[in-house]
Amino acid sequence: MSKGALLSGLFSMVAAYLYLRRRKNLGLRMNLIAAILMDTQELFPEHLPADREERFKVVKKFRELWIKLARDAGKMARTDPVGRVEDFEVPSREAHRTIKVRLYRPADTPSDKKLPVVLQSHGGGWVYGNLDVYDRFCRMLSARSGTIVCAVDYRLAPDHPFPAGLEDCEDVLNWIWSEPSKLVDDFKGDPKSCGLGVAGDSAGGNICAVLAVYAKNRGIKLDIQALIYPATAAFCTRFWRQPSYVLPSDSIVVNAAAPVLTAKGLLNCWELYLSNPEVEATNPRASPILFSVEELRGVAKAFVTTADADVLKDEGLEYYKLLKRADVDATYKNYEDTIHGFASLNVCNHHERGVWDVAKAIAAAFSERNEKI
Repeated sequence: MSKGALLSGLFSMVAAYLYLRRRKNLGLRMNLIAAILMDTQELFPEHLPADREERFKVVKKFRELWIKLARDAGKMARTDPVGRVEDFEVPSREAHRTIKVRLYRPADTPSDKKLPVVLQSHGGGWVYGNLDVYDRFCRMLSARSGTIVCAVDYRLAPDHPFPAGLEDCEDVLNWIWSEPSKLVDDFKGDPKSCGLGVAGDSAGGNICAVLAVYAKNRGIKLDIQALIYPATAAFCTRFWRQPSYVLPSDSIVVNAAAPVLTAKGLLNCWELYLSNPEVEATNPRASPILFSVEELRGVAKAFVTTADADVLKDEGLEYYKLLKRADVDATYKNYEDTIHGFASLNVCNHHERGVWDVAKAIAAAFSERNEKI
């Protein structure tokens, strides 16, 4: 490790410690200790080299870190049993390319029973994460919601900037809705009769918010969108305020040095995701907070969660408020004493509770749908 990298890491740890000390919260301090022990205090690089090739080296290093942490967590944490798991290639809008997905069917259900389907879009700032990193989370979601989970291995930036990853998820949603034999015959998934939902955290929550609008416009009946601490505003811009200046009380300021995702780390993710920020930052497909009330009216019911010590807290809450203004059946839940990533990082406060709450919201949406039929 270079001297610069070592100093950067030490600075991040000290900044996080001072941040938690100011908050005087024992639970958050325990989160930091666990994060340091598992080397998760910085999952998103705070410093990006100007040189393109050097940037790719940094991205590669952090992608490897994500995979290592997921492997270590898998050895330490309990994983919910599922009945069946299988990787599969889904056709994309480009004839020469396919999209890898991983299907999960819960255990303890009759093999011939038809089940609803949930498309899962992973977090990682549109730059990090993959099917293996989120395997444990998807097993938990499938087992606890009683649904078939279809996790998408969408293309990542900066190799494939916006809207590549989003388009992959749109293509998989179309594939699910077309009721292919792999899903219907092999896994007994029935999105049209039993229900269809989307779920994602952070960058994945951003994608799922856009998918909900896409589904409405395409005539795809979506029953639930579970948005877990979603990123909804490019570069943390306060689009919901005029002028859109940042206030000292904003979560991007208050939680700027929080563990796992710092303000600088988040801004770097946006820089890697958008190839033409001046134009794309104001595109609602990148910044869902910019969807109009009319565009959101009629989208699927929503379950939106945030973490109290997260730079994304404000924009998650504001998106929930926007959904309510559009008369969407939306529920909001903020988890105190915890940090960004709590739903997927087993070392965080409210990890179990957070996953259970999402699973219950999804199961309730499908149950409500079937009661109306």
